[in-house]
Amino acid sequence: MKRQFSIKDYLNMLLAHIKLIVILPFICAFLSYTYTIFLITPTYSTSMMIYVKNTDAASEKDSDYENYVTSNSSGTKVNPYNMSASAAIAQTCSLLFSTNRFMTEVLADSELETENSYSPGTLKGAVTFSSVNDSQVMSVSITLTNPNDTVQILNAIFRQSEKYYKGYFPTGQIFMVEEPNKPSAPISPNLSKNIIYGFGAGLAVAVGIALLIGFIDTSIKSGDDLYKIYDIPVFAEIIDTST
Repeated sequence: MKRQFSIKDYLNMLLAHIKLIVILPFICAFLSYTYTIFLITPTYSTSMMIYVKNTDAASEKDSDYENYVTSNSSGTKVNPYNMSASAAIAQTCSLLFSTNRFMTEVLADSELETENSYSPGTLKGAVTFSSVNDSQVMSVSITLTNPNDTVQILNAIFRQSEKYYKGYFPTGQIFMVEEPNKPSAPISPNLSKNIIYGFGAGLAVAVGIALLIGFIDTSIKSGDDLYKIYDIPVFAEIIDTST
């Protein structure tokens, strides 16, 4: 007859291996801590924000120019056409600045130490250009293993972006509205999260082992086991006096 397990049986299986269930999670958490500290290379990230300003000199000379301008809260005149054009240019710039040619010139401008040098392809994968909410503002972020290099490269990107902008667009210019700051702490790995994952994995493995041992254990430990397996009541038990 197939053996039936109750909640009490499961609890007994776990209690029978309580030491394993208590110790193994801490061992796995320690191993996870050791692996994170000594084997995973930390990565650092920082970013800067660039403002793309488009000025159409021809439109300002047009007699209808005043019909298109509005005033903001500070009284400064704003041309909606130039704002939308700047937003489109910002998206175009994010593509132009993502090329291997641009990254090659950035590396030459950054003057990084030889041991920290990168290839254009590696740098291209580490840098992300994006237009903020489809506006004139462009966010540039970088993730590297050396925190000092992140700032150096972003500053070089801004210098090269100014040159590229003047080469591709006849009017307007680029401003840095938020400078990159040296990251003070790595964004990866997350030590606390990895320790929790290690503890949880150890606990799951320990519980699994305890239950597996209980499932494959076919020995009869009490009269209740006989009744559950064979549905035969036990009238008496012989005590083992040899132990």
